[in-house]
Amino acid sequence: MKRILVVALLGVLLPGLSLAQPNQPNRQGGQGRQGGRPAASANRPGPGRPQAAGRPGRPQTTQQRPVGRPSVARPSPTRRPPRPVAQARPPRGNQFWHRGRYHPRVRGPAFRYPPGWGPRRWAVGARMPALFLAPAFIFSGWAGIGLQPPPPGFTWVRYGPDLLMVDARTGQIVDVVYGVFF
Repeated sequence: MKRILVVALLGVLLPGLSLAQPNQPNRQGGQGRQGGRPAASANRPGPGRPQAAGRPGRPQTTQQRPVGRPSVARPSPTRRPPRPVAQARPPRGNQFWHRGRYHPRVRGPAFRYPPGWGPRRWAVGARMPALFLAPAFIFSGWAGIGLQPPPPGFTWVRYGPDLLMVDARTGQIVDVVYGVFF
């Protein structure tokens, strides 16, 4: 019974020992494969495949490839290019820019910022606090200055010299017109 076990054990271990390869240094100077599975057949030298010094199954190259970070010219596959930021056109005299044309600026009443607030340049996508959806900040004279009417559920809000179209339910800014008032 013991002989059968010894023969079976040797039958299992001997083929694995014959395929094992000695440790070889890799390109970075460390040790290569630690044993286990044999190398793939495409990496083994054979007819028509030259034997390279140092790495079996690979042709020797004269040019060294850089090791480390990829070149700066290649974009990273997980990084998106930055979105273009909407730039406001500078006022031309007494005019402001909106939807592809200039409109005359409006002399409005003096704007008083609430306590704790000051001049700020709001952008599309930002959320305004509910404080600014009060009647003191809502602007209803949009037709007199050449702006389109706000859709249902939206309103024009004045913040300093600018007008902001805001979703009245969520406070999200969907359009900004800079420099309307002087």
